[in-house]
Amino acid sequence: MTIYRFFGIVSLLVGVVSYGLIIDYFYGQRDQTAQVILKDLKADLSELSYTLSKNIDSDDDIIGSRAQLDWVAANNDFIKAISIFDGPRLIISSDPHHLSVPEKVQSISETVVHPYRFLTQKQALMTNLRFYQGAELKRYSLYISLDPTEIEAYFVEGEQKFLIYFVLLPSLLVLLVAMLMHRYLVTPLRRLRQFAYYHDRIPPKQRLREIESIRYSMMNTFKRLDNEQRALYRNARTDSLSGLSNRQALQEYLKQTIADSEKTHSEFAFLFLDFDDFKAVNDSLGHDIGDQVIREASNILVSEVRHHDFIARVGGDEFVIILKHYPTIDALGKEISDLQMALKTADLAGEMNIHINTSIGVAFYPKDGDDYLSLMQKADIAMFQAKREGKSRYHFYSELLNDRVQRNIYLDKAMRQAMLNDEYRLFYQPKIDLDTHDIVGAETLIRWIQPDGKIISPVEFIPLAEENGFIVELGHWVLESALKQLQIWQSQCPDFVLSINVATKQLLEEDFLDRFRELMALYEIQPKNVDLEITEYLFLEQNERNTGIIDELRQLGVSISLDDFGTGFSSLSYLKKFYVDQIKIDKAFIDDYQSESGAIFIETIIRMSESLKKHIIAEGVETEQQADYLRQAGCHYAQGFLFSKPLPLADFEAYCQQKKLLCHSPA
Repeated sequence: MTIYRFFGIVSLLVGVVSYGLIIDYFYGQRDQTAQVILKDLKADLSELSYTLSKNIDSDDDIIGSRAQLDWVAANNDFIKAISIFDGPRLIISSDPHHLSVPEKVQSISETVVHPYRFLTQKQALMTNLRFYQGAELKRYSLYISLDPTEIEAYFVEGEQKFLIYFVLLPSLLVLLVAMLMHRYLVTPLRRLRQFAYYHDRIPPKQRLREIESIRYSMMNTFKRLDNEQRALYRNARTDSLSGLSNRQALQEYLKQTIADSEKTHSEFAFLFLDFDDFKAVNDSLGHDIGDQVIREASNILVSEVRHHDFIARVGGDEFVIILKHYPTIDALGKEISDLQMALKTADLAGEMNIHINTSIGVAFYPKDGDDYLSLMQKADIAMFQAKREGKSRYHFYSELLNDRVQRNIYLDKAMRQAMLNDEYRLFYQPKIDLDTHDIVGAETLIRWIQPDGKIISPVEFIPLAEENGFIVELGHWVLESALKQLQIWQSQCPDFVLSINVATKQLLEEDFLDRFRELMALYEIQPKNVDLEITEYLFLEQNERNTGIIDELRQLGVSISLDDFGTGFSSLSYLKKFYVDQIKIDKAFIDDYQSESGAIFIETIIRMSESLKKHIIAEGVETEQQADYLRQAGCHYAQGFLFSKPLPLADFEAYCQQKKLLCHSPA
């Protein structure tokens, strides 16, 4: 119920009750007045009848009483005429126009129930006039004829006064009260109601203290609620750590920016920025230092980006920057490079002097995407490509890049399904003694053969498996399959050594050593027949865990080969700290043996290995000239297409039978 309706109903009820009482009072007063008038008329008629009865003895005396009749009629405005009749015969009348007996007559002895109705509807009052004329009793009728005009005028005047005093003036008073209530009560309450719903316009100060108290209380309450709402809105769209906008604010800003760009037919750059190797900061220095780095890096980004551009933190060390109004792509590239350089050269986390490199992916609206999801996806693809190309750089999104990513997505799903479908196979490439040309062992190499016979190259899916972590599961399958096959071969050729590639991620798994021991025991493998090939990436972080893994493997009796030596972060220091049994020279250096620098590098590795008492195996030997050179340089073992390409199991066993395998070990 509204205020207006409430006061309307109350006013209507008060009006109905009040005017009901007034009307009842009006009719009561009218009847009382008519009763008084009627009583006076009856009194005048009775008194006149009494006086005449005492003072007249004959008709002549009656005629002589005209003056008395005229005096009574003149002193009462409601009497029009006084007449005396003897039956129908007129004796005397104060008004010569009244010559006949009135038609509507009521005796004064009769009780009048409705005085007002009688006065307005009857014509005369009557009483008997008795006197003795001699000894004879005369009975005449004495009439007072009423004046309806005077009676009606009297009551009309009374009604008018009643309307003025009891209707008009109270109505004006009620109207005045209603106006005052409307101004000082209803309108303020209505404004307070609107303020309660919308609170966009504060009502003015009120005269009524109680309403002013309500207004003041509501104003303070809504002010506090508005402040809390703004704080909640700000917190919901602000990253608590960096103080930058968060993902929600980014989506809202991007929606508006896209709408503006549609109107102006303009483009903007969507940058996805990610810190390089930030996990190492958190792991080595703790998350408190990592949080401090993010805060200070955020401040640097804010200082470098123009005020009309936008920055948001969307993840742990992930930021989105929207840049507009760049004149050329080259200018945009310079601006991005300046951002990266500002972070790279800044001393973050106080005295710890931490420097952050960043990888940035760039997508453009509307060329690369026209909404949040598409722009984020494309910029993310470009950012990962920047990391893949060596980090600390930026990369623009392209359809070619997207095709490559989509291919990787397909491969990721397909190679996991291939494990369930048993589509992987082990191929074996023999290792040859360059002096005797005998087979001394083999390296296991994985191949993915799809149901239609198509072979997916390891060059295509192994790097992806390294990136997405599937290499661990794949490596366990290779290890178990290789040891299972080795169980058969070692019974036939006790000195045969099988080399098995183990990825760094697989080697660093918590349960790797336990699983390796279980497989060795399950298949009753002699440790001397196993050679584990690892890459230099294991040695990048020279900590007790990495050192301990190599030591425990050697304690088991298996040999360790360092694969692809020279292609990574080669260092003589880790060859001294981490014990390996063999060093494998990568094919890239074998191909370059004819150049002076290539020959020096190969011969240096061979001499160094001899000094460290480590065996050398050359990979990728494809010509007799390469084999002769390696033999003369002091390298005694090799593998490559000159001898055999990697072969499936049946073909490898046939190759060994053809070569009349002699079980000579490089040890």
